[in-house]
Order: sequence, then C-alpha cells, then structure tokens
Amino acid sequence: MSRILTQEGNKTEVWHGEKDGKFTVETIIDAQPLLNHVTQMKHLSRNHKSEVANYVGSIDLTLLRKWGEKKHIKFDEIMRDTKYLNQYLNDPDNAKFKAVDGKI
Repeated sequence: MSRILTQEGNKTEVWHGEKDGKFTVETIIDAQPLLNHVTQMKHLSRNHKSEVANYVGSIDLTLLRKWGEKKHIKFDEIMRDTKYLNQYLNDPDNAKFKAVDGKI
C-alpha cells in the first residue's frame, strides 16, 4: 500500500506500507526544471551576458543533503562552508547542475 504524504514544488514524499508493519518513505525529486534552468544559464553565460557572468550552477537541497550523507558531512556544515558546495558541483556525478566548464 502506498500513499502520497506531501507534494511541494518539485518534491513528493510517498509512504509505502508493508504487510508486516514495516514502512518506507520515498522522496522523489523532479530535477528537470532545475536542469532546464542551468542549461539556459549556461547558454547565456557563454554568450557573455553580464547579468549571468558569476552564475556557476544550481543545487537542489534535497540532493545536496543526500550527497552530504554519503560523504558523512552534516548539512549545516555544508551550508556554512562554500568548499562543500564547490565539491558538490565539481563531482562528475553532479556535472549537469554546473553551468561553467572546468573546476570551480
């Protein structure tokens, strides 16, 4: 049995109950709108538009939190130190969220 717990913006949380009483909560992120935005900004920055010259990428906070869990980095620590945001965007698995070429 499954049911939607919350649905906000690009994030949906679904509860899955099992017959033995166990359950899981699945978080589903629709990253496509964010990826579309990054692609558009990447195109604009390559055309040297001054208003986007400093744009390097966008990060979904739910995905960033999961990345931090894998790296054993607390979320508040990630948010306090931009080196972690740079590491996230420089990670090849997250390249699609980066709007600039090369390393940040």
